[in-house]
Amino acid sequence: MDLLANIADFVDSKTSSYAAIKINAFPGDSTEEIIISAEPSEAVVKRFLDGSEEGEQAFSFRTRSTSQQTARDQLEVYRNVLDLAELTEIAGAVSIKCEPTASPVLVSKSEGGVYEYSASFRLEYFRA
Repeated sequence: MDLLANIADFVDSKTSSYAAIKINAFPGDSTEEIIISAEPSEAVVKRFLDGSEEGEQAFSFRTRSTSQQTARDQLEVYRNVLDLAELTEIAGAVSIKCEPTASPVLVSKSEGGVYEYSASFRLEYFRA
């Protein structure tokens, strides 16, 4: 199960982003880009004899834009969509809990005036 792709698809279905969400790396030198990537963390997945599993995934969204407000606001939209007690539409999971772990924060500003922001989340899931 590719959780990052499923999270990106879920967010796309609930919001209107200024750019397509890419997985793991900015695809080029465009000034308007969005990515989702796994955060460095210990993988937590427990598999049970009946075939079910539970686990956790730390991840972040990063936005890049010439408009500081646009980059930050897009992350706030994602934060509002994902800050729910229970989700069931991601990756066919029976129960999913997602919570923000870091608010949108400025990561960098290039000499060309491109701002990059990041916001982090933690996803807990159970799948039968």
